[in-house]
Amino acid sequence: KGLSFLSPSRPTQDYQLLITPTVNYHRTPMDDAVTNLTAMGFDPETVQQALRACGGNQERAVELLLSGGPIIEEVRPLSESSLIQAEISQYSVENGRSACTCIALTGATLYLQNQPISPDLLRNMVLKGVDTYQDISQARPGVEHMSAEEVLQQNVPGFPLQVLGSVRQGITSHDINHPMGMKALLRGCEGARVVVITKTPETVVVCLDQFALVDSHPRPPMATNAYAKIHG
Repeated sequence: KGLSFLSPSRPTQDYQLLITPTVNYHRTPMDDAVTNLTAMGFDPETVQQALRACGGNQERAVELLLSGGPIIEEVRPLSESSLIQAEISQYSVENGRSACTCIALTGATLYLQNQPISPDLLRNMVLKGVDTYQDISQARPGVEHMSAEEVLQQNVPGFPLQVLGSVRQGITSHDINHPMGMKALLRGCEGARVVVITKTPETVVVCLDQFALVDSHPRPPMATNAYAKIHG
């Protein structure tokens, strides 16, 4: 699979992004709905907001768009079904403490191979990722935390991934419209399926087409092991 790598251009790194190109993207019903409504002359971002507000129902979204009223997206509490956990985290596995970048790239690979997000995917992501980290560590003794770019430069057989594109830096901000915030960085990346985000020393995966955060770190009390938090 081809991946486009985006990482910082300044020393004060906040996070790095790894994005799949459009060529590897598999269209979903939501994509078709956006295409249909955008063809009617509506702004793509407004169309997406309307579809989310209407649960993906095109007819209701059209009515909402034609009404000209404000689009209010319902904020729902996280339900039990929205959180998937494995029985292990990276801290459960020997030598897994600093392996999160390898684990995240493994998770991205499994997801791009169309494996569903499940406890099995999370478990395999952690175990295979730690194995890869150990292999790289033996070849590069003394190296602890690695960026996604450094890992991919090792030409690891388990990652059929290729670095494409340039490096980009972002910052964490309470301002959702900050010009270097996450929203700004992701704008123009329509068609991407997966983003790998590093905020040193931690790396996580975001599956954009399911609005899912995949993380090998425990985050109590929400999650005590590797988990996927699905917002879609």
